[in-house]
Amino acid sequence: MSASSFNPAFGYIQLGYHGKIPTAAMTGWPDMPRVMPTEIREWLAQGYNLGVRCDPQSGIWVLDVDVDLRTLEPSEEWAALVAEHGTPDTYTVRSPSNGIHYYFRPPQGVEVRNDQSALVATGVDIRGKGGYVVAPGMYAEYRKSKTYPDGEKVERNF
Repeated sequence: MSASSFNPAFGYIQLGYHGKIPTAAMTGWPDMPRVMPTEIREWLAQGYNLGVRCDPQSGIWVLDVDVDLRTLEPSEEWAALVAEHGTPDTYTVRSPSNGIHYYFRPPQGVEVRNDQSALVATGVDIRGKGGYVVAPGMYAEYRKSKTYPDGEKVERNF
């Protein structure tokens, strides 16, 4: 992601260089106000990664589908849900670790909270209030995420 291509509609946090963990400057980030675009451009110019806040400030939540790093397959539970219902038709990003991030807007008046308890399926996390994902186009562990246009399905080419 270049300094001119980030989406200012998202709320961002500063992550370490090629990392997934917020920097020390971001301690307490869920309670921080929205960061201004000029500050985000400075972070990018200095080589920091960006994380997308999944909270009311950004107005989004993300379904974070992980894969088994040995097989690059999602959980059988998730595969069964996809077989029955199809993949979500929404803004989609292949994460640097080969998982998939499905971006959504919460319904009016609904607060989606961060949850890593496999509520949806094994290996599927909900990134809501108090959570974040590595921003589209960022590198983590030296692999770059890939963005898919609205409505384009991510083929099951794990």
